[in-house]
Amino acid sequence: MTSRQTHISVESLADQTYSRLTNMLLSGELPDGSPIMERRLAEQLEVSRTPVREAINRLETEGLLERKGGRMLVRKVDLKEFLEVLHIRKLLECDAAKNAVGRISQELLDALKNRTQSLLDKTTVSSDDHRTTDDFFHTSIAHSCGNKLLAKTITDLRRRTAMFDHDRLPARLKPGCEEHLDVIIALENDDGESAAQAMARHIDNVKKSILDHWGIG
Repeated sequence: MTSRQTHISVESLADQTYSRLTNMLLSGELPDGSPIMERRLAEQLEVSRTPVREAINRLETEGLLERKGGRMLVRKVDLKEFLEVLHIRKLLECDAAKNAVGRISQELLDALKNRTQSLLDKTTVSSDDHRTTDDFFHTSIAHSCGNKLLAKTITDLRRRTAMFDHDRLPARLKPGCEEHLDVIIALENDDGESAAQAMARHIDNVKKSILDHWGIG
């Protein structure tokens, strides 16, 4: 194997480890405040400590992990920060939905509609199914808006609040899916204003549900 091939394989392993560790954080397998131990994670993921260390450093930079008292912990996102991020997300995601008109393919819209309807048709939905379908909806629209920086910012903001997992708001499943369908229909009709308005209603309803959950509504 050449040095270049070795470099590529090491990078791939580092990226894979980063993705696996990220999924453990976003799924709640590693909950808020839990310690991050490099050696234990390396054993669990069956990799050396080097890619784990690189993944931990990346996640600390992204704000999903933090150092406290000499330990690395899963960072807890408080309600105030969540609401601040949600406010910015509303501004950006409405703009993304509006600008996705004419750019998002019918094939992708069909996939969004089918996955959303599939959730509605199920009698039991796991939090993982809910989360991955929700991510697919929001990131698909963001990456179809024609602005790479806007799409990346939306993705990064969503990751910062992912610890407010869907297990906490099971009643949001059906209305959330129906709100997603409203956005999808507006995009199919090439109606950017309606798509933006539907996205705004969706995010406002997420905010209201969170406030109600905390008894602040």
